[in-house]
Amino acid sequence: MQLKTYTMAIMLTAASLESTAQWVAEPDIPTAPFDGGYAFTLSNRIYVGAGDALFAFDPAGGTWQTRAPFPGEGEGRGWASAFVIGNTAYVGLGITDGNIFRTDLHAYDPVSDSWTAKASFPGTARGGCATFVVNNKAYVCGGTSTGPTFS
Repeated sequence: MQLKTYTMAIMLTAASLESTAQWVAEPDIPTAPFDGGYAFTLSNRIYVGAGDALFAFDPAGGTWQTRAPFPGEGEGRGWASAFVIGNTAYVGLGITDGNIFRTDLHAYDPVSDSWTAKASFPGTARGGCATFVVNNKAYVCGGTSTGPTFS
């Protein structure tokens, strides 16, 4: 038996980090439920990737916009890693249809709504990694390169 999980296609925001803060429902992401997405923030927008699709949410206007699709190798990218350095987002790694783990990395420019291929991750292909940035240096931690397989 294969078990599938789905990420809810809804955005929730908190007014503050105080214990009395209330969650507020934002408009649904304009896509079907998806598994293993990625997210980042740039230029006061929240970007959410689902498979090869990329969406930008404007919190001030409460609207979603479809952006340039992720151009990485394979189709149906899931469990990709995302991080931001300066005014550029980077997305890569993850798993594609056929359970193929990837090492490619692409830079996203929100002004031109375009992607540029960058040097691939030098380690083992993997998905589901934790990523973070300290002093303009990205770190990729953990993940899996053998499974579980996703369908």
